[in-house]
Parts: sequence; C-alpha cells; structure tokens
Amino acid sequence: MYRRKRVTAGLALLSLSTLFSGMATAEPAMQAEPFADTEFGSTWERTDKPVKDGTVSRTWFWGPTPNSAALKEPNKESPGGSRTVQYFDKSRMEVNDPNGKKEDPFYVTNGLLTIELVSGNMQVGASSYEQRYAACINITGDPGDPNAPTYAAMQRVSNTTLGDHPAASSVGQSTTATINARGDVGADQSKASIAAGKIAYYDDVTKHNVPAAFWTFLNSTGPVYENGKVGNAQLSNPWFYTSGKPISEPYWTNATIRGQTTSVMVQLFERRALTYVAGNPAGFQVEMANIGQHYYDWRYKNAGRCTPPVSGTVNFQAFGDPAELAVFQQVIAGYATANPSVKVNLIQVPAQGDHLSKLATSFAAGNPPDVFLINYRRYGQFANQNVLEPLGDYLDKSVTLRASDYYTQSLEAFTYQNTLQCIPQNISSLSIYYNKYLFQKYNVPLPKDGWTWQDMVSASKALTKDTDGDGKNDIYGFGVDTQLIRLAPFIWSNGGEIVDDYENPTKLTIDTPAAKEAFQAFVNLSLIDKVVPTQAEAKAQSGDARFLNGGLGMWVASRADTPTFRTIKNFTWDVASLPVLKTKATILHSDAYCMAAQSKNKEATWDFIQYALGPQGETIASKLGRIVPSLKTVANSPAYLDPTQPPANSKLYLDAIPTIRRVPISPVWGSIETIVNAEIDRAFYGGATVDQAIQAATQKANAEFAKVK
Repeated sequence: MYRRKRVTAGLALLSLSTLFSGMATAEPAMQAEPFADTEFGSTWERTDKPVKDGTVSRTWFWGPTPNSAALKEPNKESPGGSRTVQYFDKSRMEVNDPNGKKEDPFYVTNGLLTIELVSGNMQVGASSYEQRYAACINITGDPGDPNAPTYAAMQRVSNTTLGDHPAASSVGQSTTATINARGDVGADQSKASIAAGKIAYYDDVTKHNVPAAFWTFLNSTGPVYENGKVGNAQLSNPWFYTSGKPISEPYWTNATIRGQTTSVMVQLFERRALTYVAGNPAGFQVEMANIGQHYYDWRYKNAGRCTPPVSGTVNFQAFGDPAELAVFQQVIAGYATANPSVKVNLIQVPAQGDHLSKLATSFAAGNPPDVFLINYRRYGQFANQNVLEPLGDYLDKSVTLRASDYYTQSLEAFTYQNTLQCIPQNISSLSIYYNKYLFQKYNVPLPKDGWTWQDMVSASKALTKDTDGDGKNDIYGFGVDTQLIRLAPFIWSNGGEIVDDYENPTKLTIDTPAAKEAFQAFVNLSLIDKVVPTQAEAKAQSGDARFLNGGLGMWVASRADTPTFRTIKNFTWDVASLPVLKTKATILHSDAYCMAAQSKNKEATWDFIQYALGPQGETIASKLGRIVPSLKTVANSPAYLDPTQPPANSKLYLDAIPTIRRVPISPVWGSIETIVNAEIDRAFYGGATVDQAIQAATQKANAEFAKVK
C-alpha cells in the first residue's frame, strides 16, 4: 500500500515532489521515525537536508524522514547473521558490517531492492535468497494504475537473479522503446526527437544503456550538507552509489498521474527505479520511484501479488527415480515458501508405465490429480478424450508469463488440434553421455560436434573390454535402449522418415531405403560390431545403471539422466551430440505440466504451474540438472549453464534446438511405439532380420493408425 506524504517544514518543496513526481501516493505504510544509526542520519543529511531546509528545490534522494524504526533483517555475512536496516520513501539504508570503516563511502549502502522486487527472490546473504513472488506494484503512476508497468512486468527485460537481458550499446541513438503494464515491448518513433531520451552512456558490466536525462541526473552536482555546512558537490559519488548500475533499458510508458494519462520514461537500476516526466518543473523531471515504500509493503505486508491469493490443496503426480523426484520436491518447497496457504501433495510414481496406468485409472474413476507431468508422446490419448484443461488461455492471460518466453518447439509439441493443452517444462534432446575417464584411459579421441557414425563405432570398439580375461566383456563401448525414439534420429540423419504425415499420420515409413539402412546400422551395433551388452545383460542391468557403475563408455539418453549421474564420484563424464550419418538430427524429449479438466481447485493449480514453469521453478529444476529449461531466460542463465556442475557441455542441448524434431502427436502413438519397440528389440538381438521387423511393425502399426477417426 502506498503512503500519503507528510506535512513538514519543507511543505512547499514536499508538495512539489508529490505533485510532479509521477509516483503513486496513498496512506502511510510506516510512521516517521528517528534515524536508526548516526551514519544513516549523515547519509540522509548530505542530499536531503538541503531539500527539507528549503535550500534547494529538487527531488528527494531518500525522502523527508525515515519511515521505519531500526529493523534487523537476515544477512548471512553480517555479524550474528543479521544487519540493521531502515526504510525511507525512496530506498532502504543498511549497514552490512558494523565493524567496517565509517569513512568508507559504502559503509552505509542501500539494498538491491529493484532486483528483489522484479525477481521475487528476497536476498538474505551475498548469494542466498528466500523465494517470494515478483511484485505487481506500479513503478510509477497513481495507485492501481492499470496502464503503468509493475516490477513484475519488467522481469523479462531486466537483469536479475533469474537471468540477464543484455542489450548492445546504442550510445548516440534515441530511446523509442515502449513498455506497457503487461511488460509487452514496442516502439514509438515519435519519441526519437526527445533529447532527454538520447543514449549518453553504456555500462559494460550490466550491458545496458542510460539516456541523457538519467545520466545527467546521476552525475549532477548541487548543494549538499557535509561537515556541518552546505557546499556544492556531486550528489551521488560515485554516480552509481545511490542507484546502482542499470539492469534494464529505458522505456517510454503511459502512466496515469493525478488521473491524467502522462508519458513517462522509466528505467530500472540495481537499487532504484528512475522516471522522467517532461512536464515536471526543473529539479523534478527526473525522480526516483518510491521503491522503499514498495519494498516494505511487499516484504512486510505481502502487497503486490499479481493474482488474488489462492489456498487449498493441489495434487501433483510425477514419475522418476529418487534423484528426479527430488527436483519436484524442491520446486514444491519453493512454491510453499512463497504460497504457504496452498499445500501441494506430490504423488510419486517410480516408472512412466505405472504413471500412465495410474493416470488412466484415475481419469476413468473421476478423481485424477489436479496436475501431472507427462511426456509429449503420451498426452495425446488424454487430449483426445477431452479430459485436459487447455492452458493456452491461461498463459495468454498470465501477468508474468508469455508464450514467447518459451521455445517454440516445446510449445508446438503440446499443441493438440490447434490448442495449447499443457505448458512444457523442458526441451531436451537426445545426447551421448560418455565416460571421459575411459576415453582417456584407452587413448580414444573424445567425441566432438559433427562426429560421424563410423567415429562412434570405432570409439565403441576401442572401449569394449574384457578387463579380467574371463572371456566376457566387463566394459561395453556403447549402450542404447531398443526404442523407436532412439532409432528415429538416426533414420532422420540418414534422410529417412518414420511416418507419412507428422500432423496426421496414417502409416509408418521405416521401410524406405534410407530408413532401412539406418535401422540396419543400429542393429549392427549388437550383431556385427558387438559393442553393446547382450540381451541377457541388458535385462539384468539397465543401461543407465551400467553407465553409473562405470561399465559403459557411452550411453544414449536425454537430460533427465543428469541428476542421477551427478552422484558419480569415481569418474568424470560429459555429453556429446549424436553421431551423424548424413545430416545432423536429434529428437525432442519434452515433458509438460497438464491440468485435469476435473480439477476442483483450478486457480491454485494454475498458480502452482505458473510458479513451477516460471523463472523461479525452472531455476530450481535447472540447478538440480534434470531439465533443459523450455523457458528461454533460464536456459541461457547460469542456473542451467553452470560450468561447475556436470555436464560441462550443457550448451550442447541449446545448440541442438535448431535440428530438433519430434514424433507425431496421436492418441494411438503410445501403442505405435510399443509395437515398433518390440520389433526393434527382436531385430537388435537377432530374433528377426531388419526386413522382417520392419514388415511386422508396419503391418501392426498401420492397423493402429486406422483406429483414429
């Protein structure tokens, strides 16, 4: 809630500040208080005592008085784990180290409030955060102004703990970019002639431009109160002391100020938000937003929720091994911190087959989970039965998310009959996990981008070893599941196709020469090259377990295996792209959160989905390694591209997106895969020729396709 300006000795100046600031005003969030620390008082006096005393007519740097008493807030690096802070209209003062040198200009600092309000991550240490929610509080304008952007609306254009949004230098050019209340960016060429918007500075650290109006303001000089007297000096020294560095570009927006639509230029900095209103008098054209008020209300009064508060219970069903399920548990824990009135129950299912059976049974019984995770290859049967709540409209109306925030390929995979059914969590592709230790031990060249099928076969042969001389291989060079989703990218790489029409498939096409050739090469790994475990060995120990234990040189899998493989302690590993037959190709592996149409708490369910698939939830899942985020900002952030966590080559999955393909979305696709997988397995282990397997698979699969009306 905003606060009304108080009547003080500086009445005339205060009225000007209120009248022309373009900032919202309302009832006081806090009462006037004495300074909590003498250094707080000295810091305030330097710029704002001359304003309050009437020595100068200009905007406040802090505000007329403190708004809160001394508060202790958590800060892990401070003595005792907390620091003294005090709130003002325009910011928060803080002393992080009371044992520091008071003559240090940064002994008193003001918090990174902007970053916290935009990201929803409340800082409690140098690199420690508590998850809350991005603040839907207007940066400028009258209270509740539906036109002005909020901090949350600036999320996709600002550098925060959720990721950076850098820009190229545009020094000398004009500010014409616009932003609205929803965060949609546009352009207004009529602003090109405004001198205040001409870019004067580019910050090489944060990669953002600063227009002339703000750059002049941040470097301005004027009356300051120091050592008991008024002198003339730079108001903020260094220039970024008060504001911090820019974290967004400058934007023009229309805000309602005193009931009138007003053109405002706004820009976010690490510690402050600046606004420019051309019609304000000198000294008040550029002002700092009342971010101290905004932050205090967000932190202590739970103000600024983008959606009405939700409550109740949400049942969430997901499958995976313990390491994978731990990802969902942490996402749920993060959501609970920000939304304590909602309880999310995780229904854990160990295997995907059991997960699908449980879903089918629960839908038939009329009691499905509110939300569930499902692979794009498996949701078609549920979409065809109209038991899913389509989420396209929800996404269109979201304050914090946009369809354009996600990779197109993953959104398309969950679009059924032109309607977005579910929101994708990840956009993984198939990759080669490889045991780097084995490659180096046996002097085998490491896989590299663009390596060929023959390169892979040669490496596999060199890594296949009988280490104890008993006549049985203890290490195999290669491991792959006998599934269509493993064979398909090699068929594509060889110029073949797997179906006749990917939108409306009616038959398999794995009987073409190109497809058959790739199929044969795949089977030869077992029958000719003998670089994969035998059928009995594969049944006795899964491929991922064999890789985990050091018994495989290479393993074909998606990003989902990463959390499990991060538990490996006795050897190093990495990922490589699939080998190429003729052209690069890979296959999409994408899961999504789907809402049941029968959910009894759709508001809370959508709220949880927004969190899980928004920047905070995607960041959690990325850090734990399970996903290649479908949310672009997180995919390109340190949360995913963390060089300290394996695999070192995480960028591989992003580089593969242009060549990624998917299988069809069909209500019978699950049955098709079951049929084809059985025939691939039969041929792979010598139970049938490739021609026989293709003939049997095609005949049975085409009969399944014919069932689709």
